Amino acid sequence: SRRVSLHVLFKVGGMDYALAAKDVLHLESYSAPTKVPGTPEHVAGLLQIRRRVVPVVDLRVRFGLPQAEPT
Repeated sequence: SRRVSLHVLFKVGGMDYALAAKDVLHLESYSAPTKVPGTPEHVAGLLQIRRRVVPVVDLRVRFGLPQAEPT
């Protein structure tokens, strides 16, 4: 029996990253988050997704990369 590992791939600053698919709850289209005063610079704000409020983390800022438009 052969095991297959599924991953979610994404790119930040020209570098490829992967997360195990089993660790991803769901994927959503990006919409601008609501800014929250006093949060760390890498926290872009909050989104409500499926009746839950979740933080949006800007990995470019977190990794010290220049800002770019979300794609």
